[in-house]
Amino acid sequence: MYAVIETGGKQYKVETGQEIKIPLLNDNNEKGSEVVFDKILMLNNDGKVDFGKPTLSNVIVKGKYVNSDKYKKINVLKFKKRKRYKIKNGHRQDFCTVKIEDIVVK
Repeated sequence: MYAVIETGGKQYKVETGQEIKIPLLNDNNEKGSEVVFDKILMLNNDGKVDFGKPTLSNVIVKGKYVNSDKYKKINVLKFKKRKRYKIKNGHRQDFCTVKIEDIVVK
C-alpha cells in the first residue's frame, strides 16, 4: 500500500516504514512527535487505486518527526559581460526528516 501526499507545495510517494525529506514544517517540532498529513492525492491499496478530487477525505498518513537539518549549499552567480557586474550568493534550504508510520483508511 502506498499513497501520494502533498506538503510544502510538492508531492511525495510514501509507503509505511519509509523516511522522507520534506521542507521544514515547524521550528518547534521535537524528536518523536507525531506528524499527520491530510492532503492525500492518491491511494493504491493492493492494486485498487483511488484518486482524490482534489484530495481524499477518508485517508490519513501518520508519521514521526525524526530530525531537521539543511541541504548542501547552492551557489548562485549573477554575471553580465563587459559591465564589471558579478555577484555571488549562496543558499541552504532547511528540511526535516519524517518516518512514515501508518496509512489509515477510515
